[in-house]
Amino acid sequence: MGDDSKTGVLEEGDFVVVFGATIQNDGKGTYHRIIAKVLAVGVHDAFLQCSTSQRNFKRPVKNCYKIPKHSNSLKQVKSPSLGDLVLSLSGGIYRAEKRIVGILIELIDKPPNDLDARLLCGKETHVVPFNTLIVMEGR
Repeated sequence: MGDDSKTGVLEEGDFVVVFGATIQNDGKGTYHRIIAKVLAVGVHDAFLQCSTSQRNFKRPVKNCYKIPKHSNSLKQVKSPSLGDLVLSLSGGIYRAEKRIVGILIELIDKPPNDLDARLLCGKETHVVPFNTLIVMEGR
């Protein structure tokens, strides 16, 4: 269905990311996306069901990108080890996003606090929550 190689062949029961946009006169746009379940597929369009609201709607197949099915969706997040190059990404709804890249040089476990990590970033060190880390490159 569709001639976009990213789209793949859609079948009833598949899950897809559906893209849309709001375009203004000046050419600027806002892009929208949701996850939906495929209910039926036609030659050019598909009936979908929003994964959050359960609302049914229709969109072009070309706007739908199939989410691959994984046989083992219970894979664990890889924990960083001392000496790894890591990225700490923190922030949220009420705090600005903060990114720190550095080498993991120390693990800090001071009960009752959660596990922290010390990163070496050039000549400086930063202490960050361990759960904000992902491995960028192993040692």
